[in-house]
Amino acid sequence: MEATAAQSQSDVTKFPLRLAALIESAEHVCYRYRIAAFRPWLARCGIELVPLVLRKGPRRILQLLRLKKFPAVILQRRLLPLPQLAILRRTARWLIYDVDDALFCRDSFHPKGPYSKQRLLRYWATVTLADQVI
Repeated sequence: MEATAAQSQSDVTKFPLRLAALIESAEHVCYRYRIAAFRPWLARCGIELVPLVLRKGPRRILQLLRLKKFPAVILQRRLLPLPQLAILRRTARWLIYDVDDALFCRDSFHPKGPYSKQRLLRYWATVTLADQVI
C-alpha cells in the first residue's frame, strides 16, 4: 500500500528530526552561507537545525557527549584533537563533515610555513571517520 502525499507530509510533521551543527559562530560567513541558508528547506522537510557554537576547553567534551540526542551532527570547518574527535564519533550516530578551504594547512603567513603534520593528521582522521563529507 502506497502512502499518499498527505500521509507523507503528516509523517514529517509528526516525526521531526533534529540536526546539530557544530559551528564557529552564528555570524560566521561559512555558517550563514553553507548551513543556515538551508534552514527553511530543512524545516519544510521536518528537520530542525540546531546550531551549537563549539566550546573551548573542558566544556567542549561535555558538549560533545550531549550530542547523543541528535540523529546527525555536522562538524563545520574544525579540526578537533584526536581524543575529542573520537568522542564525537562515538556520540554522533551520523557524522557529517563540512570541509572548506585547505584546513589541513596553516595560514600561508604562519612563521612555520603552511605545512603541518598535526593538522594533516587531524584532517585525515576527520574525513576518514565522517559518514559524509560535504
